[in-house]
Amino acid sequence: MREPISVRTYQKGDEREIVDLINVAYAQASKKYSLEKWQWKFRHTPSSLIAVAESGNQMIGHMAIVPVRMKAGEEVVTAGQAVDLVVHPDFRRKGVFLSLAKALIGSSEVGGVPVWYGFPNSPAYGGHLKSGWFDVGSVRIRLRFLNTHNVLTHYFGGVESLSPIMAVLSRPIDATFSALTRSEKGEDSEILQCGTFDERVDRLWDEVSESHQIAAVRDRDFLNWRYCEREDESYVAFVSGDHNEAHGYVVLALREGLGTKIGYIVDILARKQDVLHNMIRFSLDYFEERDADLVKFWYPHTIVTDKHMRRYGFLFSPRTEVKLIVRVNLPRLPKETLSQPANWYLTMGDSDQI
Repeated sequence: MREPISVRTYQKGDEREIVDLINVAYAQASKKYSLEKWQWKFRHTPSSLIAVAESGNQMIGHMAIVPVRMKAGEEVVTAGQAVDLVVHPDFRRKGVFLSLAKALIGSSEVGGVPVWYGFPNSPAYGGHLKSGWFDVGSVRIRLRFLNTHNVLTHYFGGVESLSPIMAVLSRPIDATFSALTRSEKGEDSEILQCGTFDERVDRLWDEVSESHQIAAVRDRDFLNWRYCEREDESYVAFVSGDHNEAHGYVVLALREGLGTKIGYIVDILARKQDVLHNMIRFSLDYFEERDADLVKFWYPHTIVTDKHMRRYGFLFSPRTEVKLIVRVNLPRLPKETLSQPANWYLTMGDSDQI
């Protein structure tokens, strides 16, 4: 007979067991969850916002809320992103998730975290809705083929009879997409790689934030923590502008796996549309020069339209949508504002998926 299930907050030293649990729960993941990732992610998270479930001496569940400074309307609040919800396979469908969520809800009410948001996978989506979350909508992930032959080979490589067809089809597709990118003109300004973000992006955020209803505060503290201080992942950041002012920035990542090389436009922010489009063109050129096969981009509808994305050759597949859900813990922020997808400025960097 199993021991009863109990829930408590994180204690120093739990992290190794938490990481082991995550790797058991996601045994099919292409990359193991590392201790370095956990330590980076929760560096600034109070222990009261990290919950673990146990049965006897065995850790069987984990859920956490990462505090994020968020602009919501005219004020900045401490929101929380729900991450790393895991339940040991042997203890699923036993109420572990609801017990973890209940413990964190109490901590958020006491700690003044008025709203949570998250990007759950399909198995977790329904459980969240049962515990007070609501659906805001889907974030569309656009795909841009740079080497169509390699992508098709990856998905249909086992069918040898299709190889000549794929070779014939891929050449005109790649040529068309390349021509579309060259036809899109943006403002020609200097784009330079930066090792860390400085006060220029603080001024950029102060100006640009006025145009957005709901967005994580993209100042240098957040950007450096998110992209420059990680030891388990690598990103490349670029700033458009000069030594005095930043007109925009873009963060890129290149990942390899299962025979394909994928480029990610992880985060992007710009003062003007011309700067934005110049950075998108720059990003596509960057990945093409490094022989990426495919580029993925979550683009904020508040600044980039579907029409623009099609002109750059980005395609949309319903299978690449990501759900955005929200839970209001304190009546400080109106649900009406939070429930409108058009109010949210979101990029891939707002999630923990890369």
